[in-house]
Amino acid sequence: MLTLYITRHGETKWNTEKRMQGWSDSSLTENGVKNAILLGNRLKDIEFDAIHTSPSQRTIITANLIKGDRKIPLIPDDQLKEINMGIWE
Repeated sequence: MLTLYITRHGETKWNTEKRMQGWSDSSLTENGVKNAILLGNRLKDIEFDAIHTSPSQRTIITANLIKGDRKIPLIPDDQLKEINMGIWE
């Protein structure tokens, strides 16, 4: 049976400013980093075949923090990108 674990990237600076991000990137906050590490600790006993992620830096960094030192392939996929909000970003 296939089990999916779906999570969102950690909190970013723009999240705290209530700004839209879309394809633009904003760095993770200290809280975002901390929460990603804590989630990684909670999931440390789960055997993942792969981690699929958006190619944005905020999601790749979050995925790597969750992955920790485990040897799990990280697969960026353009189909997982947020919508492009153009000038609203």
